[in-house]
Amino acid sequence: MKLQNEFYKNVKAMSYDLTESCSLNCDYCFTHSCHEKKVLDQSIFKKSIEEWCCNSIHNSLELTWWGGEPYIEFETMKELTKYCKEIATKYNKSIAFGATTNGVQASDEMLKWIRDNNIATLISLDGIKEAHDKHRKFPNGVGSWDVIYKNIQKFKDTKTSFSIRASISVDTLPYLFESFKFYINELKVYAFAFSPVHEDDWNDKAFEILEEQLDKIIDYAIKIKKEKDISVDLYHINQNVKALLKPKKKDDFFNPCGAGNTFFGMAVDGTIWPCHRFNKHGLSFEERIKKEACVGYYDKDLTYIDLKSPVLADVLTLLPNINDHCKDCIIQKYINCNTGCVATNYDLTGCSTKCLNSNCVYQKILLDKAKEFIYKLLKNDIKILDYFGLQGMNNATCNCYQSQFNPVPEIVAKFLDLSRRIIATNDLEKTDEQIRLENEVLQRTVNMLLNK
Repeated sequence: MKLQNEFYKNVKAMSYDLTESCSLNCDYCFTHSCHEKKVLDQSIFKKSIEEWCCNSIHNSLELTWWGGEPYIEFETMKELTKYCKEIATKYNKSIAFGATTNGVQASDEMLKWIRDNNIATLISLDGIKEAHDKHRKFPNGVGSWDVIYKNIQKFKDTKTSFSIRASISVDTLPYLFESFKFYINELKVYAFAFSPVHEDDWNDKAFEILEEQLDKIIDYAIKIKKEKDISVDLYHINQNVKALLKPKKKDDFFNPCGAGNTFFGMAVDGTIWPCHRFNKHGLSFEERIKKEACVGYYDKDLTYIDLKSPVLADVLTLLPNINDHCKDCIIQKYINCNTGCVATNYDLTGCSTKCLNSNCVYQKILLDKAKEFIYKLLKNDIKILDYFGLQGMNNATCNCYQSQFNPVPEIVAKFLDLSRRIIATNDLEKTDEQIRLENEVLQRTVNMLLNK
C-alpha cells in the first residue's frame, strides 16, 4: 500500500468529524446546523492516519474528535482511538487526543474511558442558564443548560478532567460577568476560553457592554488571586498578556491557529479542509469537492487527490507576509492576529484573508484589557510573571518583563523604582490628588514597559 503523501509532511494537528449528527440545534453553529445522520468513512480515516503518521515531520501529533456531536459515535471513537495509538507506535509517534462536546452525554463508561485515555475534553457552556439557553437548544426548542450542568457535575464527581469554552453573542453579553462568577464559584473552574459569534450585529453599543463586562471580570480575577491565591486563566486575555510580556520575533507572522499549514480538518466523507470550520454539513460528496475551500479528498482506491484549493493558497500567503490591512495595526506588533480566523473571514466576506471589522475592534479591546490587567496586577502588588506562569522570563524589580529594554533605559528604571515605592505605601492614607498622581505614574510605567 502506497503511504507516501507530501500533504501530511508539515501537519501537526488534525480534526476528524466522527458524525454530522448532533443532539442540539444551536442557532449559531458554523456547520449551518444541518445535522444529518452521516458518519466517518473508516477506511478513508485509517488511510489518512497511517499516511499522517508515516509522513509528518512532527513526532508529537494532536487529534481532535469533532462533529456534529462526536460522543454520539462513542463506540467508534473508542475503536478508532485504539487504532490511532497502534499506528502511532508503528511509526514512533505519539498522539494527544481531544474532543469538543456539547456535554449532553456523560455515561459512567464514557467518563471512565476519557480518564483512562487522557482525552482533553472541551465542553461548550455559554455561561449561566439565562445566557446558555438563548442559543444552545435541543431540536424541540428546549434549552440544554439543565442537562449540561448535571453532566458537568458528573465530570467533577468522577474527577474527569475538562475545560470550558463559551460563545459570546450580542444578546448574552450582559450575562458575561455573572457567567464568569458562576464558573468560578459554582463549578470551581478557573480556566475558560470565550470567543464572539461574529455573525451577530457587533455594533458600538455591544462593544461598550463587552468592555464593561471585561473590566468587572478582570477586577474579580484579581480579587480571587488576592483572597484564594488562584490565578484565573482568561484564555484570550491571558494570551494577549503573554504576548505583551514576550514580544514576538520580527518575522514571526502566521495564521495563529495553524489552519491550512500545520492543522487541517477532515469531513465524514474524507474531504479535507484548511480547518473544520470551512466544512459545512448537509452537502453531498460531489458538492463538497467543488467548493474552492476543499483542499483534497480520497478517491475509491484510497488515493489522495489534491484539489489545488485557491482558498488554501490565500491562507498560505499569510505565512511569510502581513496582510496589507494589518501592517499598521497595533495588534500586529504584539500578537499573530493577521486577519483573525480565516474561516470566519471566508464565511462572512467570501475571502479568507479579508479582515472583519468586528474582529479588529474585538482584538483591540482584548489587547487594551490585557494592558489594564497588567496595570492592575502591578497596582495590587501581585507578581505578574508568577500569575501568568512566566517565571522563566527576565524579572525586574516590580515583576514586570524587561527584555524589550536591554539594558533598561534610565528613565524606565526611575519609573520602575518610583512605582515600587508607590506600591509599598498602598496601606497609607492619601489624599485624592495623591492617589490620582500615583495612578498616573503607575499607568505611565506600564505604558513604558509595553513600549506603548
